[in-house]
Formats: sequence, C-alpha cells, structure tokens
Amino acid sequence: MGLAHTADSHGTAKLQSYQTVLTGKLLHPELFRIEVSTRVEKPTYLFSAWVLRGAHVCSFTTSKGAATEVVSDSVAAVPGASVIDSFLCAGERDAQRQVEGTNIVHMTAAQTEQLPEHLYTDTYSELDEMARGSGSLVHRYSDQVGSCMSIVDVQEYAKEIHFQAYHMVAGEGLVLRTQSIFEIRG
Repeated sequence: MGLAHTADSHGTAKLQSYQTVLTGKLLHPELFRIEVSTRVEKPTYLFSAWVLRGAHVCSFTTSKGAATEVVSDSVAAVPGASVIDSFLCAGERDAQRQVEGTNIVHMTAAQTEQLPEHLYTDTYSELDEMARGSGSLVHRYSDQVGSCMSIVDVQEYAKEIHFQAYHMVAGEGLVLRTQSIFEIRG
C-alpha cells in the first residue's frame, strides 16, 4: 500500500494544521502525553524538551522569565492567554521575537514537505540514522500507512540552546523540520 497523502484531504488538513506557538510561560506536563524528555541545567538557564507523538514542547527559563515553544498539529492544550506568537508551519516560515519582560530571545524556522513514498522512506532512513548517531530524543510510532517518527536534537551553549526537530507522518508523507534557538540577551 502506497502513501495516500496526495489524494487524501485529511493529509492536506494535517499539513495545514501544524503550528509553531510561543508562550511566555512554562506549560504543565500533564497537558501533554510526553513520550521522551530531557532537561539541561546551566548556571544561566534551565531547558526542557518533551517529544510527543508528532509534536514537541521545549521550554527555556532564566532568572528573568520563561518561554515555551510548542510545535503540533493540535495546540488546544496551550492556554490562549499565554500565547505570544503563533504561525502555521506549512511551506517555509521563520520568526524572531524578544519575550517581553524577559532577557529571552526566541528564533525559529519551520519547513514542511509532502513527499512521495520512496522519498519519504529514504528521508525516514536518513533521519533515523542521524538520530541514532547523535543521541537525539526520538519517539518512533506507526500510523495506518507506515513508520512515523519525532526527533528533537539539542546543542547546549553557555547562554543559548539550539534545537532541531523533525516530525514525520507516513499517512501524509509529511516531513516537518524546525530549527530553533533560545538565547539570553542583556
């Protein structure tokens, strides 16, 4: 059975529903079904990354505030009052924002693709190999069509953290890639 994303309106809807949301506070873990997580503690910040099924939540806390990035096809769990910025991930998007009242700057770029079966399979294999070799956070699962995967790869620095996320959904041939930075300024 081949990937059904080209003729499947649900697949297009899923592609169109992925959002990046930035909040000005930490979110409670009970709002999400966390599959795998990590925590980085530095003298200047605390960072946590949660990998969900087809999504991620990454939080950054300093002595002057907090910010959280959520990338998901369903952001219903994110309290609306805490949202600073949001955008749909379809196509190529990027954003940069100082989190008001804090010393935190958030930068992100997102790119989505819908791939035919052979390219999806090749991309899945490449990302799976990359994740195994880098020690990334990974959650592998299946949908009605095939193998899916969510990855978050983190690089730590003294006053900033970089993280790349990859979400692959077989039923739509969807590959979502994000690159983000939380940085302390000031």
